[in-house]
Amino acid sequence: VVDNILPVINCPADVTVNTDPDRPSAYFEFNPLATDNCSVVSVNQVAGLSSGSQFPIGVTTNTFTATDSSGNTASCSFTITVVDNEDPVVTCPPDQTICTDAGLSTAVSTFLDATATDNSGGAVTIVQTVGLASGSSFPLGDTQVSYQATDPSGNTAECSFTVTVIDCEPPVVTCPLITPNCNALG
Repeated sequence: VVDNILPVINCPADVTVNTDPDRPSAYFEFNPLATDNCSVVSVNQVAGLSSGSQFPIGVTTNTFTATDSSGNTASCSFTITVVDNEDPVVTCPPDQTICTDAGLSTAVSTFLDATATDNSGGAVTIVQTVGLASGSSFPLGDTQVSYQATDPSGNTAECSFTVTVIDCEPPVVTCPLITPNCNALG
């Protein structure tokens, strides 16, 4: 008797998952199932990552081959797509309160740009979206400065801080010059 019937192997369906919190990957478990008409079937993974691995952002194709004791084989594949939906974390400088520069109604404010981190480990783009740049002369009152960070997956986060300029200079009072009246002295 010759066994010419291929084993049957069933892979899980393609799946899309989000990254695990604060990680550039997602933990995922799976179990392909194989059966045969008359003999023991061995299942070997020939591509992809093993069950219980941390799958990276992007698409990973997992391929398996089932072989029965007669040497008949069948294979199946499925994909695990890991999507980064986690926003970057952006940090702005603290609020500033500064006095006007001497003799002026403005003050030059210098500050560090915002910083950002992301779970993906990729480069985060940071742009100033509102307010004056560091080193500019800020007017009296409150000026909001805002930044936006964008990660490689297009997720964004924003932060803001306020530069408050106050007038700390006392006014200068000039008194009139009083001249003595010579006629009154006699």
